[in-house]
Amino acid sequence: MDEHFDKLTVMAGRLLRVPVSLVSMVDVERQVFLGATGLPEPWATRRETPLTHSFCQHVVMNDAPLQVSDARVDPLVRDNRAVEELGVVAYLGIPLRTAERVTIGSLCAIDSRPREWTAEDLALLQDLAQLADAQIALRGELRAALVQMAGDLADLLSPAREVAQAREGDASLPAVVQGDFATVREALARYAAVLAQWGVADRPRG
Repeated sequence: MDEHFDKLTVMAGRLLRVPVSLVSMVDVERQVFLGATGLPEPWATRRETPLTHSFCQHVVMNDAPLQVSDARVDPLVRDNRAVEELGVVAYLGIPLRTAERVTIGSLCAIDSRPREWTAEDLALLQDLAQLADAQIALRGELRAALVQMAGDLADLLSPAREVAQAREGDASLPAVVQGDFATVREALARYAAVLAQWGVADRPRG
């Protein structure tokens, strides 16, 4: 759950008068909802669907808005399982892009009845998509900064980890001191695991 993107979907739902709105990120097997309002269960809890239930994948593949007035008769999506299982009938989706202009998802509005989308509907959703794009770019910049900071810290702490590992088994030291070094090594190992989650390798000197 992401509060910022959830609020954005609530806003989209109100402005376009639709029961469902999603901020969807699409990968090769599924779509994940960073923001969602109005989804039925079990999808509301799961916050994702396989691509068999995805209209947003077409937005990403074509890097362009997608307007569907009645999915039940639209050749592109009439066989999509979201029509029957999620009640998707009308769909309007806008591409979401990274700061590098790579399309990674869609902000969409969904109605459970046929609807002819207007130019105003499209403009409103495009404006909201720009807000989502800005948030995605900001988070990308923050992540890059954190990764850089974590890498710098890894470089600083690697020597300490090497010393602790070497001294932990030093028989010339009292057992209590060896234990202290073991504690330090374990703490640094836990930190290295955190760095790994950020994609930063623990870089020992060599």
